[in-house]
Amino acid sequence: MINLKEFLKNNVLISDGAMGTYISSLTGRSAIACESLNIANPELVYRVHNEYVRSGSQMILTNTFCANSAALNLNFDKIGDIIKSGIGIARRAAGKKAYVAADIGPVLQENWDDNRILEEYIRIADTFLNEGIRIFQFETFAEAQYPIKTAAYIKSKAPDAFVLISFAVTPDGYSRMGKKGSAMLEKVKLSGVADAVGFNCCSGPAHLLSFASKLDYGTLIPSIMPNAGYPEKEDDVLIYSGMPDYFGQKLAEARDYGFKIFGGCCGTTPQHIRQLALNLGKRQVEPKSVATEPAIIKPTVVRVNLFKEAIKQNRKVVVVELDPPFNSDLSLLEAAAEVVKRAGADAITIADSPMARPRADSVMVAARLKRLTGIDVIPHICCRDKNLNALKSTIIAAHMEGIRNILAVTGDPISDNDRVTVKSVFNLNSAGLSSFISDLNEDIFKGDAILSGCAFNVNARNLAEELLKLDKKIDAGAKFVFTQPVFSDASCEALKSFKRRDAKLFAGILTPLSYKNASFLANELPGNVFSSDYIKFFSPEMTREEGENVGIDISLSIAEKVAQYVDGYYFIIPFNRVTVTARIIEQLRISGII
Repeated sequence: MINLKEFLKNNVLISDGAMGTYISSLTGRSAIACESLNIANPELVYRVHNEYVRSGSQMILTNTFCANSAALNLNFDKIGDIIKSGIGIARRAAGKKAYVAADIGPVLQENWDDNRILEEYIRIADTFLNEGIRIFQFETFAEAQYPIKTAAYIKSKAPDAFVLISFAVTPDGYSRMGKKGSAMLEKVKLSGVADAVGFNCCSGPAHLLSFASKLDYGTLIPSIMPNAGYPEKEDDVLIYSGMPDYFGQKLAEARDYGFKIFGGCCGTTPQHIRQLALNLGKRQVEPKSVATEPAIIKPTVVRVNLFKEAIKQNRKVVVVELDPPFNSDLSLLEAAAEVVKRAGADAITIADSPMARPRADSVMVAARLKRLTGIDVIPHICCRDKNLNALKSTIIAAHMEGIRNILAVTGDPISDNDRVTVKSVFNLNSAGLSSFISDLNEDIFKGDAILSGCAFNVNARNLAEELLKLDKKIDAGAKFVFTQPVFSDASCEALKSFKRRDAKLFAGILTPLSYKNASFLANELPGNVFSSDYIKFFSPEMTREEGENVGIDISLSIAEKVAQYVDGYYFIIPFNRVTVTARIIEQLRISGII
């Protein structure tokens, strides 16, 4: 057959539909691990490929989307056998009527580091290359890093290889990892390692075309492969109700926008591909200029970010953490916020269910305190409890309420006792959330951005690793850094190690208040943050006032010790005893530290 790139100069290409969901509809079994059928039932896989070819597919993908060690939990020798068998079946079905492309999906394994994941992709690529495959489709990716690196490797081994990189985005144009589709496209364009780029999965034909038609693909060949529609669950099987005739008619419109590679993802059957082929065949192309993104109407009044303005000044900035209540009574917190404001704090930060114990929502509490006091607020937003949709909704709502600062945190793990009934989400980590906020700033908040921050564990056992994590957070867009409480010489040294001048550093100051409180912090605060050496400064016989005085002295000495390394302080006071905070702020002001 003619070289694929040459073919695409004067023709459009129709790929196939969804192997997994179609097999599921034929067999009633889950679409998960359908790649194992390359060995267990090769004739069924052949039948599906053959149906797509007979329906008009000019390229079929090998049944290898999840053929990796992470997804199938097999050693790579067996993965290699599955891939090789899949290639043989696809070639037999394609004959001389269709191209055969390697189908490579994401390798999803939380316990593997970047090098281990990339190694898996390279082994997969080598298996295809060694079998003579020269067309590669990376599909349903939520970020650009691994397909770009693997594509570069493929091109180094086979410069004549044809590489298509396809991303999965929801109708709003974001991937499941919070990456903006247009930004991922730009990364592929800049990399120079792909021949084609596009989008598949997560969206139906109308929504995906509406998004994808607005983008600039440069010299790359554009591809579009939507789902048949949106799924419903029946008897644990996902059913896609999108009709083939609608799919074919709607998707054929993409040709008017310059798309050259067409196909389908979840729910698309041979009937959908047949209708697509019919509609493309009879469609009179009416070239349309690529639609531009609708103009974003900037707000007539951009809210002043008082915290952002404060950290631009040549002084130590003061932030005080207040914990939201376990119940619906905010009276004590409202009173505390007034005390903090009068003391001269620059902002109040609100924790998001620390230690995985549910409290009042941090954003709603922060919005109320901002309205009540006028002081700037910095709610923590935790990735543990919210999926990507909920995170986006929360951030948009925060912006509506005038909140322009967010501390992005991954979140404390749920305790072993609660894991049976309470499930973590973790669609993103703190770096991913900062990156997501940066994309939202470029998109729907343009001209009125949210400032994101992150945490830095100065008490980490492996400081070098912690600093690498911190670099990723700042590179992702974090502009300020709150540290874990500083007590030890080691944590002070960690502050000295902070070299990023593109972010402001705030030392965490946690004030112990009594012998009992100090004992609790030494024994039950996660991470061995509080040294038991501090307990000796207290005695069980101390009055409340005496305990507070000792705690204040400890906090003042730490604040003075680290002053030269930080841009401000992040005060954490147990039991919301903000009068203690006010006294510390006053003393620091008298001494000239702030």
